[in-house]
Amino acid sequence: MSKRGKRLVSVLVTLVMMISAVNLQAVGAFATSSVTLKGSNVPKSITKGTNLKVKGTIVSNEKINRVEIGIVKASDLNKWTKYKYDNAKVKSKKFKVKKAAKKLKFNKLKTGTYYYRIYAHTDSGVSIVQNKKFKVKKAPVKKTVVASTSSDNVVVDMLNAITGEKVDKVKLSSYNCPTKLSSKANYSVKGKITCSSTINRVEIGIVVTATNKWTAYKYDNRYVNATSFDISNAAPALAFNRLPGGNFTYRIYVHTDNGTALLLDRPFEVAANSGPRKAIKWATDLAADDHFTYGKGYGRHSQCCICAGKTKKKSHAQFTCMPFLAAAYAHGTGKLDSLDKGQAGYHFMHLNDKNFKGELGESWFKIGLCRDLSIEDLQPGDVIIKWSDNDSTGHAWMYGGGDKIIEAVPSDIHVLETGAAAKLRRYGTVEGKPKQNYVMRYRG
Repeated sequence: MSKRGKRLVSVLVTLVMMISAVNLQAVGAFATSSVTLKGSNVPKSITKGTNLKVKGTIVSNEKINRVEIGIVKASDLNKWTKYKYDNAKVKSKKFKVKKAAKKLKFNKLKTGTYYYRIYAHTDSGVSIVQNKKFKVKKAPVKKTVVASTSSDNVVVDMLNAITGEKVDKVKLSSYNCPTKLSSKANYSVKGKITCSSTINRVEIGIVVTATNKWTAYKYDNRYVNATSFDISNAAPALAFNRLPGGNFTYRIYVHTDNGTALLLDRPFEVAANSGPRKAIKWATDLAADDHFTYGKGYGRHSQCCICAGKTKKKSHAQFTCMPFLAAAYAHGTGKLDSLDKGQAGYHFMHLNDKNFKGELGESWFKIGLCRDLSIEDLQPGDVIIKWSDNDSTGHAWMYGGGDKIIEAVPSDIHVLETGAAAKLRRYGTVEGKPKQNYVMRYRG
């Protein structure tokens, strides 16, 4: 063969090698060794949230050095998803695919089209032993319908929303519900839940009706694993006596393999205690006294000039926003040590979640974020907090009922007859930190 012919052959061989390398990245290349996959599984489609127990055995006539097993999006065939197993130390002629199971989280995939791909590396090259297409489909929506209720029983048929087929029957019997409670009243829930299939989880608790969000008083058991459940097991977690006045909901969810049943959703009311009304009166009276003004006043910010007996000088008879409201509750209720955090003559309030920790947490209950509430959801005496991480840049004011604001601001300690609704809306949208600004209520 001539030199020119040899050069042409060399160029052609190089091109073939380059094309092969590119193809390996795109769809794989078959090695010269004999590598097969036996007993593998992958359905054409799976329901979103469903896991797949992979199986199968890779068998080769020569030693396997490495296996790559994973999931690839159809929209990007050259890139593995994060759900990939890669073992470069196989050193065997056989490999069990189930070893990759923990890495292949099919249940975490979003809806769409994917490929389940397996590469086997030997000294002879790389073999694509599997490259199967599958789809992740949306889960059928399941809903619950209350079939019948009575004073003693609630029966819920869980239906498949697409087919209408009954998938489970859940029954609540011999139960009780609060309707109206006095402040600090204890209440012990009871009842029995039974189900036609295994109960995986129950959620039983108290919801703030205005925000439709759970309070801290919730029982959540994810490991029921039985066809019946005694609701009295949840009673210690549901501290009805720790609720402030207001509207709440007693709620029960039951979870099975077939879906979730809202078994009970009953509103109830807790009567307001006298604390907020007394605090409003004290704050209103002090605001009407021109001798008291805004400022640091005697001692430190939270040190009460009244408790210290230092009110003769106008420069001492001062309050900033949080000490003013804390003093209103301490003096208005006569519980002078309720907000002092162990320092007599000091009345503390914060512009963050420290209000719900330690001794202060005994007095305050978070109703919800300002953005989730309207003025109709508030009760007179509620304190509205514009969040500050360090207690220095926010603000605290009291709702006085109607559209009334009671607050201490640099211009004065005053009562404004209008503006509460608008101010609450601003706190929920543009002013301060809307994702953190909140409303709290005195427990009593």
